[in-house]
Parts: sequence; structure tokens; C-alpha cells
Amino acid sequence: MRNLTSLLLVFCLGFTFSYGQQIIIKGKVTGPDGTPLPDVSISNLSGSAGTVSGAKGMFSITLPASDKQLVFSHIGLASDTVAVQEGIEMTIKLAAENEFNSLNSVVVIGYGTQRERNVTGAVGTVKSASFQNQAVRDVGQAMQGQIAGVLVTQADGNPSSTPNITIRGLGTFGANPNPLIVIDGIITNYGLRDINPLDIDNISVLKDASAAAIYGSRGANGVVLVTTKKGRAGHSDIDVSYYIGMSQVSHQIPVLTGTQFATIVNEYYVNGGSAAPFANPAQYGKGTNWQKEIFQTAPTNNINVGFRGGSDKSTYSIGLGALWTDGVVINSANTKYSLSVNNEILPFKNFKVSNTFYASNSVEKEGNPNTAVKTAMQYAPTIPAYNPDGSFGIASQVGEPVTINAPLVEALVPKNSYAYTRVLDNFGLEYTFLPGLKLRTEGALEYFQNNITSFIPEYNFGLGNQVATSNLTRNINYTTNLTNNDLLSYTKSFGEHSFDVLVGYTFQDSRYEYLQGYRENFSRTDANQQVLDAASANDQARGNITDWTLQSYIGRLNYAFKNRYLFTATMRIDQSSRFQPSNNTGYFPSFSAGWILSDEPFMNNNRFLSFLKLRGGWGELGNQDIGVYPYQSTVSSGLNYVLGNPQGVVIGYAPTSFVNQNISCEKTATTGVGVDANFLSNRLRFIGDYYNRHTTGILLQVPIPAITGNSHSPAYQNAGGVTNTGFELTLGYGNLGTKSGLTYNFSVNFTNNHNNVSSLNNNQSLIYADTRTVQGHPINAFYGNEMQGIFQNQQQIDAAPSQPNAHPGDIQFKDLNADHVINDSDRTFLGSSLVQQTFGFTGQLEFHRFDFNFVMIAERGAKGITRDAGFDINRAGEQNAAIFLKRWTAENTSNDFPRLVAGDPNINERPSDFYLASRDFLRLKNIQIGY
Repeated sequence: MRNLTSLLLVFCLGFTFSYGQQIIIKGKVTGPDGTPLPDVSISNLSGSAGTVSGAKGMFSITLPASDKQLVFSHIGLASDTVAVQEGIEMTIKLAAENEFNSLNSVVVIGYGTQRERNVTGAVGTVKSASFQNQAVRDVGQAMQGQIAGVLVTQADGNPSSTPNITIRGLGTFGANPNPLIVIDGIITNYGLRDINPLDIDNISVLKDASAAAIYGSRGANGVVLVTTKKGRAGHSDIDVSYYIGMSQVSHQIPVLTGTQFATIVNEYYVNGGSAAPFANPAQYGKGTNWQKEIFQTAPTNNINVGFRGGSDKSTYSIGLGALWTDGVVINSANTKYSLSVNNEILPFKNFKVSNTFYASNSVEKEGNPNTAVKTAMQYAPTIPAYNPDGSFGIASQVGEPVTINAPLVEALVPKNSYAYTRVLDNFGLEYTFLPGLKLRTEGALEYFQNNITSFIPEYNFGLGNQVATSNLTRNINYTTNLTNNDLLSYTKSFGEHSFDVLVGYTFQDSRYEYLQGYRENFSRTDANQQVLDAASANDQARGNITDWTLQSYIGRLNYAFKNRYLFTATMRIDQSSRFQPSNNTGYFPSFSAGWILSDEPFMNNNRFLSFLKLRGGWGELGNQDIGVYPYQSTVSSGLNYVLGNPQGVVIGYAPTSFVNQNISCEKTATTGVGVDANFLSNRLRFIGDYYNRHTTGILLQVPIPAITGNSHSPAYQNAGGVTNTGFELTLGYGNLGTKSGLTYNFSVNFTNNHNNVSSLNNNQSLIYADTRTVQGHPINAFYGNEMQGIFQNQQQIDAAPSQPNAHPGDIQFKDLNADHVINDSDRTFLGSSLVQQTFGFTGQLEFHRFDFNFVMIAERGAKGITRDAGFDINRAGEQNAAIFLKRWTAENTSNDFPRLVAGDPNINERPSDFYLASRDFLRLKNIQIGY
């Protein structure tokens, strides 16, 4: 690596060019308010000459005499093209950036930046202007619907849960499927969950391999780059924002009344040959609606304060945030505080010191809200919420067996507390040796601490007055993630050629420590006694420490000829401790090219077409996130032996897993082509992409045949493949501001993705509940029988293919193989669990001090299981959905919903399309008017 760096220096320093007559242009660059602006990129139109403004915004550039214009660009500001004025010191004032007013805006890419017009990979961006005036609580909300090919969903109803991000489809069913998250250059292990969206300046999403290959073995699922806000020299800002809001469940699942429930339960048992358990269903009336008991209108308060500014020697940005929010389930609340500090100091010419610091602390206090929501749609409405003495209403044998806790017990009894502390810090030193030649070294830290307390007091949960034993679990874990980046970059232009080169070395070490304690039988339940020493029985403790490292070598070349023929090549070499030493090195190359047709002479004077670029590329990425040391066998104690004389018990150890030392990281190769086009003086923008993303060597623990009699965990194998193909379309329209003061931007994006398992260990199936992963179908495709209707009478049963134990009112299943018998051979694939099409529509309007914005999102193509939503015809005493009112009876026949019968002799409950429903939706996610 050192030799490569030396060769690059010699190569770069050895170039000198002289082209005819030249002129020298000098001047000063300022921001929107007139303050000096350092680090502005300045170049001629051909890209053959370039420089950067100094600490006080001053610049000097030597140009061929034939050049007539200069281009000025800076992150967060609109680029500008200005006519050359030889002999006159120029003053250039850059305006605030608007999405539609410049193709020369700077885009954040891996380990650097690039002008948007020169980007050859698939990169999507979200700028703070698109969400800074919205009431968003997390980064996931800020990203939803903004970028084609990026699907953002909430993991659950917890207000502080980490958003799930999927980029261009699900690419693996073995390793971690999540994208890599990079915050201010720090590769983080804990994603976006604690990041305050109002501290963010912009978000870049690297969607294909030609853009993300610089991240090698961790970029296969895409990369999300987050850049936080920074100060500007000579400018001081104070921003204060505060919002208060209310959240509530907009639609509750319809459930049965007490009388309806008792009536249906009686019918269920009588149809199965048993006695009716409820003597008088009418006595229960409306009963208890458990959803109304556990849901609440939840307030949210969010305040943020920002201080930003600086001088020609230093800049600063300080952000303070506080969020207090209750969950929509009673007894759930979250409090979060955040601090961000960004500094840049120029102690002397050509030398810069920078530091980005982010810290957050969040505390969640709750019962078991997710379980409470589920049981609220299952628990019997014949049971009161509270007894006359104020205690919880609990289940009894009256009616039918109940094996779950009452929703109020799940929501109120457990005392769970989750305290998260997170620190991110990146300290950098940067020295510019010569114009265009720069060395930067960074040291980064991520620290994450999770402190969990779960206390369950002694309480009566029914069924013969059974009492749960009080217990306490304490769980503390720490992660320390250290990163070092050493980066050398060089930018040079000569004649009609320009290039920039990046080479570097990176190293990351991540250490995780876990400790858990458990104890039972507390004599008191007040908060001061909820410590392990206050209990008296069943001591348990466990813990572990893991550590992994990754060292990498990176290189990238961006080349442009005549500033319209573009080429990028990237290479990363990763060495990971997750694989055995002789097989731990991966090579990840990429190539991409672009052609700006609109700059060709034959495209001149085209008033309708403002800009047109074709681009395409290929690259390979990896995924090594499958655990720490999967190539090594684990060893466990507990296998004791009697040895010695005299004999005694000796603790024994033995391996508990098979290993495969030849495994390597998953590989994803992506091929893509795209077009960027602007029309009507850049007011109308179009982006189109087609991609083919193929993953091979998916890491799986292939099951061991039971006939071997071995209980060891199976070894990992590179045993699967999956392909995602699709296209993305984005169309935007906006103005540049008018004399009337009206500014508007509208953008719509659409994505279509097809997921297919291309290979899987000798065509085996991975079976999980109602889904299968098998070659030729999407990951986790639903599998089961197809419903043909409901048997209305015995004559239909006699004429149909054989279904043993079928009775009128049971489901008739399709005989797919035409053998006149319904069995497992008639099962088939019933649909995908994965979203196939996404849609986003956003709009922002500003008129003087008024603003209006909205976000609309849609998803199509995925199906979901209804069985968990209080609807399961094999009731087992724990189902309460109003859909049971549509059941088949002799008096009210149905061709959609079967009868209810204890024992389910026809196995109506078997996996089938009866339990599947479309997850398609169109949602107005946000609409806001502000002043």
C-alpha cells in the first residue's frame, strides 16, 4: 500500500502541461448573506482547470485564454456558472440550494464528494429542505417516499423503533439483509434509530455496486450516507423549532361483543360434539372491547435548538434536541435527548482539523405493548377489564381454555425499562500538500450501551388462581466500535482531461460485551426493591465477549474527457476476521461510465432539453455479516465425567456445532443502466434506472439429516443465490422562485422489483410456518392449498375430490394434481410476502412566510397472514375478530368463511390462501401547513 501511495505521488507530481496562451482569474466567493466561503470547488466548463477557495473565500485559477466561464459549487449551496472577467477581481455570491436549479450541486459519495452531473452510479439523495419543516421523529420518517428503490418501514408500533430499510429488494436469506449506515464517515453498527433528523444536512443512498463498491464486503444491501449540519464562516444562525402533536390508532380491528362471542363459542363446541359452555350468552351484552382498554391518545413534544456559524479560521455547529412521546398503548413512553457538535479549524494554511460529535440518550418505559395489541384482538370480551375490587379481570374455565394473559395485564403489569446511550465521534486531520493533493487521516469511535431492566411482580393470571412468581432480569451490554481511515486524494486537469484519484487504508475493530442476571421471589415490589439482591431464589447469570476486525485497502479513479465522457473505477480489498485466515480476503471491483449527450455540439440550441446523461455500470459487493466466527466450532460445558481414584465428577466440554472453514462472504454483482434528463430550463427532471442484482454464495446453516442422530448445529455453507431485477422512475417539477415569492417542488417516484431465488443447495426448501424459500420463487413465498369455496351440502362433498372428515360448512380445497384426493400434493405457491412495487409523491410550496408540504406513499404486491389478527378458525379460546360473524351456518350459508368446529376435523386451519390478504395500500403519510 505504501509503495502504491509513493507511486501515485510521483505520478501526480510529475505532470506539467502548458497549452498556449493562459489567463489568471482571481476573486472571492461568498455565501447567500455575503460572508466569505472557503472550500468552494471552482473549475472551467471542460474540467481542465480547477481550484478551491481559501479560508477567506479567495481564489486564483489559471485558464486557457479560450475559456469564457467558471463553475462554482459547494455542498448545501446552489452551484453557479459565471462569465470570466480577466484583470477584474470577481465576487461570486452562491445562493441557497434548490433541488431543481443546478446540476453542479455536490453529492456525498463514499469517502468523498462529486458533482451531481458527473455521477455515473445510481445515487439517491434526500436534502434537509425536504423534511426540515415537517414533524418527523426519526430519520426513517424523513426518508419514506423520497427515493425510488428505497423501501422504509417501521419495525413495530414503538415510537423509538429502528426503521427497516430495503434497497432494491431483499438480497439475502442468510446474512444480515440491512444496508450499511455511515454517519459523518463513521460506519455504525446501530443504524439510524437515535439520530435526530433535524441535525441532518443531507442523506445519500448508494443503490448499485458501481456507487457502493467502495464499501466492499458490507455494501451488498446498499449504503446510506448521513451528513450532519455544519457551520459557515462569517455567518451566525440560531434555529429553534418546537412542535406538539397527538397520535392515535386511526382504525381498530372490528371485534365481537360479549354476546356474539359467547354464542359463537357455544356453536364451536356443539359442532364438535361437546356441551355449550355458556348457559346464557345474552347476559354478556357488549362485553369488553380490549382495544379501547389499551389504546390511548398519545402526546408528543419535540424541541430542537441549533447554533451555527464561524469565522475564516473556524466554523461550528451545535444542535440540541429533546423528545418526549407517549406510545398509543397505555404505559408506554419514550424520552430522548441528543447533542451534536461539528467543528472545523484552520490553524494555518493548508491544514484543517475537524471533529464531528454526536451523543444521544433515550429511555423507554413500558409493559409488553406489542403483546398487548395482539391479545386485545384475541381475548374473550366476556371477561371484565376490572373486577369490583379494582383488580384485573382474568380468565377462568368458563367458556373455554385461555392460555394468554389479559391485554391490561400485558400492558400494565411488567415494568420494562430500556436505556440506550450512544456516542459517535470522528476526529480528522487534513493537509493539502499541493493544489489538488490532499491527505486526510481520521479516527472514529462509536460507543453504544444498552441497559435493560425487566421486573415482573407476583400477580394472579387466572385459570384456578395461578400466581406468577415475581422475577427480575437485568441486562447490560456494551459495544465499542473503533475505525481508522487514511485517505490520499489527488485532483488534476490538463487540456480536455480531468481526473481525481483516491487511495486509502481503513481499519475497524468492534468489541461487544454482554452480561445478564436473573432472580426470583421478591418480598416487596416497590421501585426501591427492584434489584437482584432483594430476591431470594433461582440465581442465574450469563455473559460473553466477542470481537471482530476488518482491514481494507481502497482505490477509486474518476476520469472525464471534455467534461462529458465520464468513467469511474473502484476497487476495495477487505480482510475480515469473520472467516478463517486463508480465506478471509475479498476483492470488490466496479466500473461505470457516463455520456452527457446534451453537451455534444449536435445538441446545441435545444431549448426544450436542458440536460441529458446516459450512464451504466457493473460492480461486485459483499456481505460478511453472519456472526462473529462462523468457521469455528463452539464448545459447551455440562458434559460431566466420573474420573480418578477415588472417583469424582469432572466437568467436561464438547463441541456443539459442525464447522466449514471454506466459507466466504456472500457476493452480489449488479449491472445497471440509467438516464438523467432535464427539460424546460431544468424545471422538469427525469431519472430512470434498470438494474439486475444477483447474489451468490448466500450463507446458510444447511440442515443435517435427522437419521444421523447428531444434535450438533449444522455448519454454514455458501449454498444459495437470489436475483433482484427492476426499474425505477423519478419525475420532478419545480420553479426557481418567482417575483411573486411562490416556490414549489413536486416529485413522484415509482419502483418495480422482481425477487427470485436462483439457487438453493440442491433444490431444497427452507420452510418457515406458512412460507417457503425455494428455487424459482421469491424469498419467503407463501405456500399451501388453494380454497375453492365452502361445501354447502353433503352432495357437494360426495361429488368433490376426497377430503376425509369434511362436512357442510368446511373449506373445499382445489385438486391441483387432478388425482381426486386432497392432500399435501395439492399445495402450491400462493403469493409473495415481499413488496413488489412502491410509489412516493412529495410536494413543497412556499409563499413568503407560509409553507405547505405533503408526502404520499403506496405499496403493492405483498400479501400478509390474517391469522394473528384475532382471526383463527381453530379458536383455542383466543380469537375475537368480528369476521367470525360471516361464518357458515345452516341458516346463514357462506361461500367465503367456513363453519366453526372444535377439533377442526377437515383441517380448515391448514396453510391456504384463506388466511392471506393483500397488503396493498395508498397512504397520505403527512400533510402540513405552516407559517
